[in-house]
Amino acid sequence: MEKGDRVLILGAGPAGLCVLQDAKARGAIVVSADLIDNRLRAAKDFGADRTVNVAREDLAAAVADFTGGAGMPVVIDSACTLESFPQSLELASPAGRVIVMGNLSQPSAVAQVSIIGKELAVIGTRLNNRRFPEAIDGMERGVYSPGKLRTHSFHFTKVAEAFDLIMNRPEQVRKVVLAFD
Repeated sequence: MEKGDRVLILGAGPAGLCVLQDAKARGAIVVSADLIDNRLRAAKDFGADRTVNVAREDLAAAVADFTGGAGMPVVIDSACTLESFPQSLELASPAGRVIVMGNLSQPSAVAQVSIIGKELAVIGTRLNNRRFPEAIDGMERGVYSPGKLRTHSFHFTKVAEAFDLIMNRPEQVRKVVLAFD
């Protein structure tokens, strides 16, 4: 991503918020989409230029409005659901880039023509690519704020409570930290 790129990030969980920070640091204009208002508030706090709650708003219409009907040049699928990959291809502009972050083992229904017809570049990522020095530098300079991802802290002796929160109220959690002091 570079300055001025229009970027759509599907999913405003921890991974999506990390990508959002990086996109904004590079000067991108970002739309963040999710189902959960709490996550979208966090996306706004992390710098999203526009947020879309896909449970209440038509994402395709929002993207068309945001881009004047051109589609998004960069779409990042951090939601990683059966529906989000085909949707990423649909919302990408011609000659756009679609970055897939998930490890979902179930196949999505994708017709090759949806990639070839727009001449899309589809890129898979494991979020590594030897970027640790760049990420550390960004944290040291305050470009990235990993502390903002933490929503809860528990002493390690209360790990059962931490897991209960994560499993039963995931909409309230971004990252949980266990303290060992």
